[in-house]
Amino acid sequence: MRTVVQALRELLATRVVLDGALELREEDPYSTCPATKILGGGSAVTLRFKDWQYKPDLQIPTNLWLFPLLNSTNPQTPACRSCDYIIFYVSKENPGQEKLFVFLCELKSGAAKGASPQLRNGKLIADYLLAVTKLHGKVTAWPEEPHYRGIIFVGGYPGNKWATRSPARANYTPDQLCHDLQTTTVRPGPDYPLQYFCV
Repeated sequence: MRTVVQALRELLATRVVLDGALELREEDPYSTCPATKILGGGSAVTLRFKDWQYKPDLQIPTNLWLFPLLNSTNPQTPACRSCDYIIFYVSKENPGQEKLFVFLCELKSGAAKGASPQLRNGKLIADYLLAVTKLHGKVTAWPEEPHYRGIIFVGGYPGNKWATRSPARANYTPDQLCHDLQTTTVRPGPDYPLQYFCV
């Protein structure tokens, strides 16, 4: 049986797929947002968007290679910004009722300002990748419609202690523009099982 996660892994360019232990971190060397480990991603594939080292002497900014058809030089438009990570995850909490979750993850050192457009654009990218996979991936077991969850990891506030998380599951609110997207803001730093976000 060929799953959507297997098909995505085969179709995606290796430079955007994060292999090994899933640890989310900001690329900015001055970031104060702690790295966050995500646990239990056996049936998952993770995309990481960062500047592309095309040749030893040529680095292509993320917005340039990720949105080649759009004008990425206009700083006023959020059209050419994306979230840091996209995780495609098939939850098997209830056997026979697999659910496809798409986690759109954005890490912020300070406030969450500006994260919403990045999550929305990440959703558009995920929509496109799932459509391509449905057309070309030869998936034999396609789950129900995907559940889109935007997760903003906000750190770096003075005095914050990121030692624990609460409550038992993430709390989401509907996005104002993308009605099939639910978003939450959580503390970075502690380990999170993927199931924590499967609500």
